[in-house]
Amino acid sequence: EAICVSIDARDGRVATDGWEKATDLDAVEFAHRMAESGVARVMVTDIGRDSTLTGPNFELLGRLVDQLAIPVVASGGVAAVSDLVRLAEIGCEGAIVGKALYEGTFSLPEALTAVRSRPC
Repeated sequence: EAICVSIDARDGRVATDGWEKATDLDAVEFAHRMAESGVARVMVTDIGRDSTLTGPNFELLGRLVDQLAIPVVASGGVAAVSDLVRLAEIGCEGAIVGKALYEGTFSLPEALTAVRSRPC
């Protein structure tokens, strides 16, 4: 339970070196390899959406949740409480929220209330 692997992805591919270097490695394939290696969870950042307030990459995150036997934490693009609700609905364990809180798009109490009221 001590290791969470962070996967930075652009257009479905793993990115490295501070997001500067694109690889040919498919993010979902890499997540599978990490799960098979015994990590506790993965955190996936869609770097094309990070700090943009354009919404998470629900398609990628949904595929990961459906295909992995370990929890998925979403990162990148959360713009509204409704994004957090949808992430919970598709099965994400949690979400990284930054800019939406800094910008005052919603408050932390609003976010916590919305996700706590969701049935498991």
